[in-house]
Formats: sequence, C-alpha cells, structure tokens
Amino acid sequence: MGIGTFGSFTQARLALYASQIGLTVTGNNIANVNTSGYTRQRLDQKSLYNAGADRYYSTTGVKVGQGVLCHGLSQLRDPYLDIQYRSKTADVGAMDALLEGLSRIAGVLDETGKGGEITEGKEFGILAAEFRKVFDALNNLTAETGHNEYDIQVKAACKNLADMMRSYGRGLEEQYKSTVTMFEQNVSQVNTILTNIRNLNENIRQADISGDDALEMRDERNLLIDQLSEYIKIDVSYSTEKIGVGAEVEKLIIKLDNANPDSSVHTDETVLIDGIYSSQLSIDAVLNKKAYKYMEADGTLTNNEARAQVPQRNPASLLDPTDPAYDGNNLYLDKDGNPTANEADAKLVTNENPDYDKTGANDGLLYLKADGTATATYAEAAHVQNFDITVSELKDRNGRLLFTIGEPTKTVITPEEFEQSGGKATTEVDEATGAIKITTYIKQLSDDIARNPLWKKGSTTAYPYLTSSGTGTSDAQQAAKVYHYNPNFGKPADQIDPNYPATGKYLEVQFDAAGNPMLNADGTPVLTGVGTDEYAKAWTPKVNQNYNPAVISGYRYVKYDQRGNPPPAAPADPANPTPAEIAAIQAYYTNDLDAARGEPTYIKQVYEKVPSSAVKLDDNDLYGKLQSQRELLTEAGEFSSQDTVANIDENAITKRGIPYYQKSLDLLAHTFATEMNKMNQGYLVNPKGEFIDPTGTDGAVLTVTNPNDPTQTYTLNKNDKWEDIPAWVTAPADPTAGTAAGPLAGYNSVEEYLAEPRTDANGDPLKDDNGNVIRNGAFRGGNLFSNNGNGNDDDPPITATNISISLDWAENALQIVPSFICPPDSSEPASSDSDNIINNFTSLSYRDLEFRPDAVQYEGVDNVRHDSMFVGTLEQMWINIDTVLGEDRNIASKQLDNFYASQVSIDTSRASVSSVDFNDEAMNLMMYAKSYNAACRLMTTIDSVLDKLINNTGLTT
Repeated sequence: MGIGTFGSFTQARLALYASQIGLTVTGNNIANVNTSGYTRQRLDQKSLYNAGADRYYSTTGVKVGQGVLCHGLSQLRDPYLDIQYRSKTADVGAMDALLEGLSRIAGVLDETGKGGEITEGKEFGILAAEFRKVFDALNNLTAETGHNEYDIQVKAACKNLADMMRSYGRGLEEQYKSTVTMFEQNVSQVNTILTNIRNLNENIRQADISGDDALEMRDERNLLIDQLSEYIKIDVSYSTEKIGVGAEVEKLIIKLDNANPDSSVHTDETVLIDGIYSSQLSIDAVLNKKAYKYMEADGTLTNNEARAQVPQRNPASLLDPTDPAYDGNNLYLDKDGNPTANEADAKLVTNENPDYDKTGANDGLLYLKADGTATATYAEAAHVQNFDITVSELKDRNGRLLFTIGEPTKTVITPEEFEQSGGKATTEVDEATGAIKITTYIKQLSDDIARNPLWKKGSTTAYPYLTSSGTGTSDAQQAAKVYHYNPNFGKPADQIDPNYPATGKYLEVQFDAAGNPMLNADGTPVLTGVGTDEYAKAWTPKVNQNYNPAVISGYRYVKYDQRGNPPPAAPADPANPTPAEIAAIQAYYTNDLDAARGEPTYIKQVYEKVPSSAVKLDDNDLYGKLQSQRELLTEAGEFSSQDTVANIDENAITKRGIPYYQKSLDLLAHTFATEMNKMNQGYLVNPKGEFIDPTGTDGAVLTVTNPNDPTQTYTLNKNDKWEDIPAWVTAPADPTAGTAAGPLAGYNSVEEYLAEPRTDANGDPLKDDNGNVIRNGAFRGGNLFSNNGNGNDDDPPITATNISISLDWAENALQIVPSFICPPDSSEPASSDSDNIINNFTSLSYRDLEFRPDAVQYEGVDNVRHDSMFVGTLEQMWINIDTVLGEDRNIASKQLDNFYASQVSIDTSRASVSSVDFNDEAMNLMMYAKSYNAACRLMTTIDSVLDKLINNTGLTT
C-alpha cells in the first residue's frame, strides 16, 4: 500500500524515536562498562510495512515502507562460549581446590627450609633428623652396654621422635577439620546460589509474562551460573514453558553434567534447577538406627511404613545351599503362603528395623553426633565417613514440590469394565512415594464407516422431521417446533368453541416417557384436551411431508452389523411400500452414524503424577571444587578398603587425599614402634639357641618329654622350624590308640607355647618373687612404645597421633634389652653382651622393611591391598611420603595452569562478544546521532513541502 500524504511525518517521527532509543541503549552500555556480569545490549529494529493490497492496482504505483519500529532489546552472548567457559571453570575449580588442599598438607609434612639436618649440602627434614638421632643414640648404647645414661639418651631421642610424629598427626587432623569446614561452607554456598537462581527464574518468568526483557536480571542470573560452575560441573539449557493458550515463557534447566565415567550411572544427570523449582545439596548425616522403625528393601532406614513393604522371603531360600530343604528357585511366598519365583506375586510384609528402640526413648532423635550421642538436629549431626551428597526434591520458593506427568499407559478394556467405571476419572495416592495415579476411561469411536453408495446428497426422505433450516432429522428434539395455539384464547365467553379448552393460550400436547410429543398417524398432535400457558407443553416437531422410509437413496450409511449381507431390494411400488419392505430397508440402512461405525474401543489410560524425590549421588557424580574437597576428605589411595573399591569407587586406590597421608604417617609410626617393641622382648636362649627353662637351675634348657615314651625328649630351639619338630611333640591325643597328647599339642608355634603361663597343681598361674607370672619360656623385656603414655599397650594399634614412650620405659621400670643369649651354665645374659642391640636395634637405620597398608588394623576396615606399598628403611619411607606429596602437587599445579590458561582464553573470546567495547559504542553514538539529525532534517523538509502544497497551490504572483 502506498504511503499517504501525511505518512512521511510518521516515518520521520519513528526515525527520531528509534535514534533516541539507540542513543539511550548505547549510553547504558557505556555506563555499565565496569559492571560485573553486564552483557552488552543491542536495540532490535524492524521495518514497518503494511501487508494489505491497494484497492486499485497501478503499474506506476510504488510501495514504500512506513518507517521503523523498535521491537525490543537483546543481549550479545555466544551460548557455545558460555558452555566452554563453564566447563573450564569446573576444571579450574577442581584443580584449584585440590592444589590448595595438597599445599595445606605440605604445610604440615614438607620440612624443606624448616631447620632440618644438612649433610653434604643436602637438607634432611626435621623428622628424618630425629630418626638419625635415635639411630646415633642406639649406636652409642652399643658401645656402652649396661650404662643407664645411654639408655636414657635413646629414650630421650625416641620421645622427641614420638612427639614430632604426634605433632604431624595432629597437624593433619587440623587440616582435615578445616577442610570439612570449607566443604560445609561451599555446600552452603552452592545452596545459596541455587536458591538465588530459582528466585531470579521466577522474577524473569513474571517479567516475560508482562512483556519485559528483564535483561539485567538475566545478567545477574548468568553471573550466578558462572559461580555455580566453579563448584559443580553443570549442563545449562533453555526451553519454553506453556502458561496458557498460545502463550509461552522461557524456562531455565540446570543439571549435573554427566561427570561419572560409569555410563550405567544416571544420577550424574540429576536436575538442580527446573524453572521456578530448585533443589538443595546436603551432606549425608550419620543416622541413629534406634530412631527408625522400618527398613526399605535396599536397607535405607525409614519411619514410613508404606516404604518398608518388601516381598516376603521363602524361609527355604535362606537356608544353607547344602541343606536338603534349600530352595534356590522360589525365593518368595505368595499371599497364600505358597512358594513362588515371581516377585510380583509375593506377599508384601513390613520390614522392621531390628535396631529400633521400642521403648520410644530415641523417637525423633534421628541423627548421631560425632561423640555418638543422639540428636534431632541435622546441623548437630556427624557426617558419614564418605561425605556422600544427596540432592533434595525440587521445590519452589513456597516449598511446593514439583510434580511431573509422564506419558500415560494405555490398556484396552471390555465394554463391561467401561460401564462399571461409569467413564469417570479416578485418583489414587501412593503413600510410599507420594505419587498420584490418575486413571481415565475413554470410549474411542471407530473410523470404520460403511457409506451407502446410493445415497442422494440433500435427500430428506428418510427423515420423519425437518429442522428449522430444512434438513432432515430423526430426533424430535432437534426438529423445528410447531406450537399449537388455543382458538378460544382471548375470545369472550359467548364466542367460546366447545371443541377446545376454555382457558389457556396453548393446546397441551401429550408427551411420552422419553419427553417427546406424541403424534397421530396423520402427523397431528395427540392432545390432552386441556389448555396451558406453557409453550414448552404445546409443541410438536415439524413433520416431513416427503417422508418415505422405503426410499433407499435417503439413507447415508449401511449398518455395521449388516456388512457383507446382500442389500434389500427396492419396493415394488415405491409410493406404497409394504411394511415388510420398509422393515427390510430400515434393518439394512441408517442415517445414525453410530449405528454405521465399527465397534468402539474402550481404553483405560493411567497417568502418574510423580513428585520430585531426593537423589543420593554416586561417588563420582560431581566434578569441580566440591568434588575435589570431598576427595581430599575421603580418598585413602593404597589404604582404601575392599568395600570402597567394590561398591563406591573402583579407582579409589589411585586417588590420594588427607586420609592417605594420615595413614601413611600412621604406617611409618606403627612400623617403627612395632619393630622397636618386637626387638625389645623375647625369650632367653643359650649360645646353641636352646630356650632357657625359667624354673630350672642355671643354664638349664627347656626340654619336653614324650608322655607316651619317657625315653624320648626334645629340647626346644629357636632355630628349629615348626615343621621340623618331632611329630610326637605336637601330636593330639588318640583315644583309640590310647596315646596322650604331646606337650605342644594345640599350639600353632613354639612362641605360643613359650608365652603360656605355667600353672600349679590347682591350675593357678605360677608367679615369681616379684609377682610376675612365670611363662614356659624365660621372657625378658617389654614394649618401649605404647598407644598412650599412661600405659604399655599397643592395642588399639599405635599410630602417628598416639605414639608414645611406654609407661614402664618412661619410669625406668624397663630398659632396652641388650641381649637374650645366656652364657653356658647361666640363666641370665652377660652384662657386657650387646648382641640384641648390635644385630637388631642398630640395623633399623639401614634395614629394609615392608610397609603394608593392612599393617595398621583400623576398626571395621578390610584393606584392598595386602602386599607391600613400599620397601625401604624408615627414613626412606618418610622421604617417599614427601616425594608422593610433591608429585601430587606438581601434577595438580601443571593441570591448574593449563586449565586456567584455557579458561582465560575462552573468557577473552566471550568478552569480545558480550562485553562493552568503547570503539563499538563510539561508532554507535555517531551512527545514532547522524540518524537523529537526518530524521530531524526529514521532518523539516516534509513540513516545508507540505506547507507549499497546502498554502501555495493555485496562487498566482
């Protein structure tokens, strides 16, 4: 359509407006050049045109647009760069947290520059120097055997070493606690970010509904998403959500980004944000088993009885497979108590928790604190050892759960089942899960319709009535209504016709039980004989005067049940058909569409409205800062348990966190203390290796006699192997042969026999003059180290956090045993003999030891590795710990540098698209300023031209 005379003013006005808005947008970009997270905005314009056609077409006419429209603002962002940036941010977050944690461990264990011993220009750490002091003191003790002051020097050196180890152990414990605190704070921070994103989603949704672009809120949301990606690797997507007919708004969805290398695990795709719904992360707490009544099938504790319904097991399936009554095929019992292999047929029973406190004293106290006491508050509860993470249900800001409805399951049912349902929808709530099951019933009509090929379009002959539009109908209610007026209505009394009622505006018609008016054979109404003022009681359907049910061309369809049957013949006299001919035609043909259809299909549709549920994440579902901190708290490397590798993380043996370094230090302390204790206790022997008899005369050796042949004797010797000892010594009693048990029968080693206390005739242990129990062997020495400075025990195991000088050694009740070898004819070693010190104690400085991860028996832990993780001296083991830590830090540092460089590169590319650029904005300023000036000039020019046209046309000079 051509532009009107004054349309040019609209063009100029719209151009002025667009230029002014463009200048405003440019000014806003410049003003926010330093605003964090701000995305450059752009004015979106489109040409205004009229799509209609001119009334009269002209070959000389020219169609011109009518100006410009501003239809919104948009942001300049590259979604692909956003995805890349957030992925690299997760990498940086993961490596940064790992390197920070390893650096804190190094702050405890790395001794470089801390004043250690320097030999030949090489610095040895403080702990290595303490080991050397112990070895030097032992060497001095060798040269000065029997001098108490040198034993004191060894003791002092060992005490300093133990104190240093405990200090390192406590340092690692402090780092562990601080990492727990940081992990808790970061989980809380993630929850805050998720909540803020959810709230922004709701605000943006409301703005979308109102037609506002809400660009600033989108900037704030993008900034939060960037922050979230540092803690968790996420997948961000956008979709549309219908809010009404023809109306949609944007919906943001954030999920975990499939970080688990195990493709069979799908919990790493858990949804964190779904539009206006968000989840929260929580660290699993230690549950108080006494507070839960029931147990779910997977062992989860619960107080919801509905969730604790499990298939009843067949007792025979729980027997030992070797039992003749064992049944490994039928694992369950059905409702009648019969064995069945089908779990679906099994009877459901409540699975009770055997640990539940039936007194009710623990009800409501769902958690346990770190000290083992019960509490009702999650915030006070101790975390589970693996620091497992659970993602909560998706909720909106008012706490309402997100429900999702999947595709319905459809089942074909019988007509009887449909009739029983009444076609009404039903709902059912699953108490165990909270899911709502909605069942609907549908009568689906068949599309299989047989049409009458002889039907004549527009024919009404087969219809007894006519509608108001003249079409035929068989339904009296749909026909045009003919009202029957009373001829006597309004007449004076002397003019009343006695054949009609005296009162009433209408003649009342008689109706049948179905509510249809009754007609005579000739089509006249059946009257009741009374008058009425209600027109609804005085009508009949308009009768079709051309009605002839014998005319076949008046029927549209063939009845469904007549398919395949031959059609009836036309009447011999169409004007006067016989009743039989009419009946035959009406039995075959019909105008009722339902009668012509195939049998309907009855369908039951079941929809399940499922509430959002909490998801317990797998060990490797997360990636980013949170996961690195979590692995710092949980990963024990070669010290991992069988359960961890089998059920939690098959690669756990290659991952090292604080527990690895704690247990490595424990292993070092335990091995040192165990070796020292082992070397300082034993049984006296003579130079031949024969064990000294503690109750015999000087030099008497421990000899046993065959109870079945007193002529046979055997002297126990430490050099003999157990399998080389004569058979009668260890033989059990044989009642059949009448032989008694050997003196060492029932023992597994000579040492076990030597440790057994001797007893008197009454079976009571024999004791020496000092009250000490007398053993079979002459025992000397004792523990130099213990797990507590107030005692001598080494069980529970000695670790880096508890290693101490034993109480007896500290109080001089015990000294290092110089030798266990007695001279001939003597039951005590020579005071100058230092065989034990020379051959055992001093060898610790150069002897290779096996360091096995299972050497320290932690309660409830079965190590996956039982071989040596390192073979070398004590000092080399300490150096190895430091070397492994250094390698871990070096790898993490290099990876962090690479990830950070990539992140910076991507961020630079992203900033080139999204950030404000002064050069671009300066060009926009000039462009919009020129456009504004040109629009003003256009307005002035048009005004001048039209003034000439209007005011000067026709004037003569």
